[in-house]
Amino acid sequence: YQAFLFNKILSARIEEQDLPLAPLPGDKVAMLTSWGSPARIVDASPSNLLKLQKLIESGKAALALPVPGSMKPSPLSSPPARLMAAVLEEEQISLRHFKDFFPSLKGGWRICVVKPKEFRVEVRKDPLTRSLAAHLGFFLPSGSYATMLLRELVKPLNPFLAGL
Repeated sequence: YQAFLFNKILSARIEEQDLPLAPLPGDKVAMLTSWGSPARIVDASPSNLLKLQKLIESGKAALALPVPGSMKPSPLSSPPARLMAAVLEEEQISLRHFKDFFPSLKGGWRICVVKPKEFRVEVRKDPLTRSLAAHLGFFLPSGSYATMLLRELVKPLNPFLAGL
């Protein structure tokens, strides 16, 4: 459910700002390891926006959005907290629900865009169907979902029926 809420927050941010997502004052930006995993979170402010944007463009950082949980959120006036509050209201839940009923679901920050590493495609005969099939290989940072990448690559008419 936390992933569902995060995806709704991300969708709301994209509707507000469009792609590519640029940091705004009050946002959180994750500095990334060479494999694309978040190493530390930095607060975006007017004084560092340009530097953070350049780091994002170079792939050394990524915008982060909240994963709702029992954690204390960032200031309520920040762009991520405002989006999270709107999504929680729409879903008719609150952070208090997490604190009271699911205290182990701490929440946190997740990067918005991940880039697969060592992406490769191999076309070969599928042993089950005996037809040609594309076999994909890639690495994603910890905490990322391969289903989202596959959904974007395949673009099925019905993601549920496709198992995505």
